Amino acid sequence: MSQDHMVPLIQQKANENGGQLVSEKKYTFPLGGNNNNINESRILEVTIKEKCDTDYSMITWPAAPVLSKFMIKHRSQFAGKRILELGSGTGLCGIVGALLGAKLIVTDSHLARQKSSLLDVNILQNNLIIGTDDSIEDIDPKVIHIFPLTWGRFTGVFFKIPLIDAIIASDCFYDPNDFEDILMTLAYFMTRNPETVCYTTYQVRNSSWNIECVMKRWNLHCECVHVDYEDDDGDYDQSQGQRSRSTILIYKITREPRT
Repeated sequence: MSQDHMVPLIQQKANENGGQLVSEKKYTFPLGGNNNNINESRILEVTIKEKCDTDYSMITWPAAPVLSKFMIKHRSQFAGKRILELGSGTGLCGIVGALLGAKLIVTDSHLARQKSSLLDVNILQNNLIIGTDDSIEDIDPKVIHIFPLTWGRFTGVFFKIPLIDAIIASDCFYDPNDFEDILMTLAYFMTRNPETVCYTTYQVRNSSWNIECVMKRWNLHCECVHVDYEDDDGDYDQSQGQRSRSTILIYKITREPRT
């Protein structure tokens, strides 16, 4: 298998914690190539705890390892940059970004933040630090800031977040009822800094869903930058059948389409 198609090795174990099933997954990502900023083992390991819960944010969704792998392959585009993650959930993508040297601000809905501190646990157990408000302007790559941010709800949190270079989001385009709110949120940050781009990975679940009209309304454009097919690897759950997970680049329509 070529470096381009190498996927994370996932090891999982589970136990009871307070009457709730808690599982722990270890994602082992092959790094490939040469990069003096990454340790010589050429492996990036991330440990993620999950909970058996009906809440979306308690498990790592299938697109998260795909987006993480994309970030690793293109890590020069993320290292040293200020990155905002939407819908962080268990935190896999944000943690990978921080370990690659990006300056991460991770967010999840107000409800998710009220319900669980699982995101905090995962950040700390991967030897990263949770930042405070007074350090938000000058983020150390080992420090991750966490904010409650509900898509489309313009609370004071939006105005705390400084200008960002890129946004990441995995499996956020899941419920069509949320599509407008997600794109409205992207449009806000891209209006503040027109150079901001968003990398989002999603799994096709319904071929009739289309965000093109909504994107035009918010003056956004997108292009596909990577497609990951489930049958390219043996580590993902095959129970949902053969599906593709696409990573798309979203940007303000004033930008020139990339070649």
